[in-house]
Amino acid sequence: MFKIQLSWFILILLSVVACKPSGLSNAELDVEQRTLTGLPKVERTTALSSGDAITLAEAFVAAQGYTNKAPDLTRVALQFEKNEYASDTVGVLKVRHNMLKPKAVGARQYDDKKWLVGFEYTWNEDNIARAVTMDSIGSKIFIQSQDVRMDWILGEE
Repeated sequence: MFKIQLSWFILILLSVVACKPSGLSNAELDVEQRTLTGLPKVERTTALSSGDAITLAEAFVAAQGYTNKAPDLTRVALQFEKNEYASDTVGVLKVRHNMLKPKAVGARQYDDKKWLVGFEYTWNEDNIARAVTMDSIGSKIFIQSQDVRMDWILGEE
């Protein structure tokens, strides 16, 4: 009889522990609300203007840790670059920190619908920029692993 009661007690105890909140805040628990830009989710249906693309790209580089500002990981879904590997996000953010200036140098539309927004490195690189690309409505946004010529971004090539 004692073994049965002990079994029930352990089962109930495990159920209570499993249902107990973890102590995380709502922001930390709500992973679904995190975005690549740190901005609230928006379902866009119309094409972005140049200014809209720049605003979105500037939010993206800041949120992803490329500027001198630390990202808020309770609001941001960190996106790894192509061929970027790390065992934790701290290592990735350490490498990215202060890599790019926070203001875009310009934007250019290509392939009829896509946007490319260029950012200068914080160190001096002549005619070289890092590119953030996105689709026409800004729903798919990435930082490119290859540099791009700044004169192409500005339409001066």
